[in-house]
Amino acid sequence: MRALLFCLLLSLACSFQTTAQQAEISGQIIDALSREPIPDAVILFDDPQINAISDANGNWTVLVAPGLYNINISHVSYRDKIIYEHRIHIAQTNYMDIELIPDSKTMEEVTIGAESLIRSAVNGNNIKTLEIDEIQRMPGAVMDVSKVIKNFPGVSPRVSFGYNIIVRGGGSFENKYFLDGIEIPAITHFAVQGLSGGPNGLINTDLISRMTFKSGSFPVNRGNALSSVLELDQKPGRRDRFGGKVTLGAAEYGLHIEGPASKYSSYILSVRKSYTEYLLRAFDLPVLPAFTDFQYKHQFWLPNNDQLTLIGIGAFDQYRLNLDAETTDAILYNTGFIPEGDQNTMVFGANYKHFTKKGTYNFIASHTRFGSVANKFYDNTGLEEDRSLDYNSTQNETKFQVENKYYYEKSSLNYGISYDFVDFDLDQYSIFASTTGGIDTLDFISAINYQKYGVFSSFQHQFSNRWNISLGARFDGNTFGRRMRNPFQQFSPRVSLQYIVTPKLSATIQSGIYYQTPPNVLLAYKENDALVNQDLLDYIRSAQVSFGIDYKINAYRRLNVDAFYKDYSQYPFLLRDSISFANASGEYVTVGNQRANSFSTGRAYGVEFFFQQKLSNKWFSNVSSSYIVSEFEDKNGNLVRSAWDNRFYLNMTLGRLLKKNWTLGAKFTYAGSNPYTPYDEARSSDIATWDANRRGVFNFDRLNQEQLPAFHSLDFRVDKKWYKNKMTIIAFIDIQNLYSNKFQLIPYLTAR
Repeated sequence: MRALLFCLLLSLACSFQTTAQQAEISGQIIDALSREPIPDAVILFDDPQINAISDANGNWTVLVAPGLYNINISHVSYRDKIIYEHRIHIAQTNYMDIELIPDSKTMEEVTIGAESLIRSAVNGNNIKTLEIDEIQRMPGAVMDVSKVIKNFPGVSPRVSFGYNIIVRGGGSFENKYFLDGIEIPAITHFAVQGLSGGPNGLINTDLISRMTFKSGSFPVNRGNALSSVLELDQKPGRRDRFGGKVTLGAAEYGLHIEGPASKYSSYILSVRKSYTEYLLRAFDLPVLPAFTDFQYKHQFWLPNNDQLTLIGIGAFDQYRLNLDAETTDAILYNTGFIPEGDQNTMVFGANYKHFTKKGTYNFIASHTRFGSVANKFYDNTGLEEDRSLDYNSTQNETKFQVENKYYYEKSSLNYGISYDFVDFDLDQYSIFASTTGGIDTLDFISAINYQKYGVFSSFQHQFSNRWNISLGARFDGNTFGRRMRNPFQQFSPRVSLQYIVTPKLSATIQSGIYYQTPPNVLLAYKENDALVNQDLLDYIRSAQVSFGIDYKINAYRRLNVDAFYKDYSQYPFLLRDSISFANASGEYVTVGNQRANSFSTGRAYGVEFFFQQKLSNKWFSNVSSSYIVSEFEDKNGNLVRSAWDNRFYLNMTLGRLLKKNWTLGAKFTYAGSNPYTPYDEARSSDIATWDANRRGVFNFDRLNQEQLPAFHSLDFRVDKKWYKNKMTIIAFIDIQNLYSNKFQLIPYLTAR
């Protein structure tokens, strides 16, 4: 189906300009470690006639026409830094605090600047970065972070089940997300409990300054991840005066405001509301989702250059069935078993950063609440005697983390501790047809409380300007069950070694062992009032190794190739359905409703290619391709294709900035064939079985032995910007699947 999306953005600010086509940009250049101002730094723009030199206090100011610029900052005692694609507005304050790294240092996370791909022994080729304009103009993504990351190598661009985010062949719950250094449970609305991904983005990209995506070799301070870590940095609010933006789009409308709260603090707040439920009803779609969300940041600049950041993010989601839609096989199938429900997500957190002459201390505290309610009645009557599902879960997590990063000449040391309190309540009633025969009823109430604890440290050093090495380790444990208490059983070592062949060419080899706690919906399962999985489940374990070659063609273009291997063990195996938990989402198995044991294994391996061109001479482009094999054990102990084993992915994006602030972009996507499990038609045709399930029963004796055709599509986008004295107007049209190529789903099996 072709989707035509149109969005009009209007930005209003309480500022006045002396010239309609001139904007002032200013900032301060500071030392990334000492926080001292840097005088005599040279600031160059794309236009060689636009430049500045920082004064004795590190301050600088220039006048430029509004638009998009690459900014190069240099100083004889510091590493050069390029800030790519920085948009200068006429209606907003254009102020930049720019941190430069002393040339003699080798650092891990102080690399805040924007090389197209950060290269170090810690990160290797596994880290990808995008600035705000790159995120917002990506064709087909509609400014949705969850869709943007699917353009990176190793990330499946399309799966035939739901909206799961699949990275390097791992399960969709293996990804972790951080907003200003604070963990958040999801980046989408309508995320399934224990999994990740959804049809609508939760993050308002207007508030984001930069995103960093890591698909391997995760830093030691980011635990409990097996496939990816996504870091999102929010921009601070305006420090001069009040301003804001009104957004009207094809599926939502919203408002964000920002301004100074005091001389030393600023805030930014966004609120959005969807109206997709009305649009989708007109297209006779079976499910009508609706959401409201908010996003908040309050930043304080404290004495001694310390910083305090407070964030809040929340989502209120509901999904209802379209029972008035035209009767088709698809409508009958989907409305027959899909429930109606509500979800809510809430995160509040604080990140305090204390700077010393040799490094930084970080103190992070946050509280997360995720609630999910789902109900289903036979024939959607709403009558209690027809109830087939009553699901209610609430997850509360309070997290603390303290870490120190210390830098000395060509070495750096990072160490810290983490402590989490988890409170999870689950009330579940369901009637279903078992894959082993018969009709089963689940009816239990469960409440679990436990603590997680972790200790971590890493060390980096540069040898003779050729070799970089990184050594790290984590120890994790929790109080849920005896098999996970001892942190020495979750010893997570990791090592990275990089050889710099030339200033443009480097090779990196990385290896590590990573652990993740099984989802709470599995831990909380009860039988006969007992937590039967408490002594059956371990931490999920993944040993990984990768080798990559990185070639920096010039300041704007980069090419890298990466090969990896992931070995999974101690993976939960669902004992009633006899499949690995890794395949549960792909086979539409309800998680958390059965016994599980940690004896499943799996593997994923592949090769990734990535070419990225930042904006240069009005052109920008990305090409990513991957060949990835993903396999997990079946009930006979044989490795079979996972439900997302597409094998080959390809994304190609090309765009150009035109005159009069027009931008054109196009993206071609290819995803290889998806395997799927066929139905057991004999069991599915049994009247009692069908009445209980209202859908087919999968034949797990033939796990993922069928195959859907490959998918390809072309997305096209055009943007236009108008700069006025007091406002900026941005309009875009994003056409997805331009030539209407049909995306194949698992075949329907209906009662007719």
